[in-house]
Amino acid sequence: MKFSTTLILAISSIFSIVLGQDHSNHGGTSPAPNNSTLPMDSPCYTDPTSATCADFKMEGATLDASILSLCKAMSYMPGCSVNKICTDSPTYSAKPWCSKMSIVANVCQNDMPKMAGCKAWVSLCGNSTSVVKQCKSEPEISNIPTTAEASALINSICTEMNMPGCDKCLAVPKACDNISTYSDLCKSMPEMSQCKKWSTMCQATPDLPFCTSGTTSSGEPAPSMIMYFHTGIHEYILFKNLIPKTSGQLAGAWFAIFFIGVLYEGFGVFRGNLESKWAITNQPCSSLSLGSFTASLPRDFIRLAMRFVDATVGYCLMLITMTFNVALFFSVIAGLAVGSFLFAKFRSVSVEPKAGCH
Repeated sequence: MKFSTTLILAISSIFSIVLGQDHSNHGGTSPAPNNSTLPMDSPCYTDPTSATCADFKMEGATLDASILSLCKAMSYMPGCSVNKICTDSPTYSAKPWCSKMSIVANVCQNDMPKMAGCKAWVSLCGNSTSVVKQCKSEPEISNIPTTAEASALINSICTEMNMPGCDKCLAVPKACDNISTYSDLCKSMPEMSQCKKWSTMCQATPDLPFCTSGTTSSGEPAPSMIMYFHTGIHEYILFKNLIPKTSGQLAGAWFAIFFIGVLYEGFGVFRGNLESKWAITNQPCSSLSLGSFTASLPRDFIRLAMRFVDATVGYCLMLITMTFNVALFFSVIAGLAVGSFLFAKFRSVSVEPKAGCH
């Protein structure tokens, strides 16, 4: 009996140890670094109001540890997106908004100040009475949206109109680069009410890659979706990947659409003439029968196919004009006009079916 009790207690102790170890890593992700990983030895972290701290600057090791902690925990935060751009592109590394202090401030000023990685920044700059000059000389990007704001604005835009980037952000929010997606949506439709935050951010810091006119945050051309007549090169032409990137490509698209418009008019004349020919040869209604209906099936299938082609091309041309791009609009109009000039003279006079036929 004593042996059984001892054995049960031993097994219970083992399970307690194992469960205690598993609990520390619950969720499948490593815990965020605790405060001890942020070097904070200077007395300025304790009393940033001291006059001796005016010229103090946060140590590089502390800044690096702060950024690592923040972006490892939530890489989709706007501040972490800025950090990635600054790290990946030497072009931007010298920009004021690429300073590590500014990057930390993007997260810790208004976004996520209670995260462990913000401990040092909040201690040094979170107090309005702090005299540390670096807090003001290397601030956050003015009007940069918080993670929650960017996510809510993306949801609002994508609820109104499904645009590139919406699918990923709506399906897996934590896999969405919030600030990049929000900026790309606003570059396509800058007049949307949800883009006021983006506009104010870009007015304050126009050299941000999130604000560069005509390109997405990845550097690719940003197609416009402006619902009034405008000029420009980058437009969606029916398909997601069919976007002119140069003036030469736009010229090529212009002539392709122009010739489609010309051929569309010619096809319309051919279709009309064929219908006129069939109308002349119609049999009197009194002779219509199941046999005559069956005999007309080849003609009906030809008529179906021609109507399918006519409707498809016609609506595609209409959608191209609805880009509101002046060049593309007039490529359609010019093609239809020239096509009418070339082919309208060959149009047969409309012939009514024989009396009694419908």
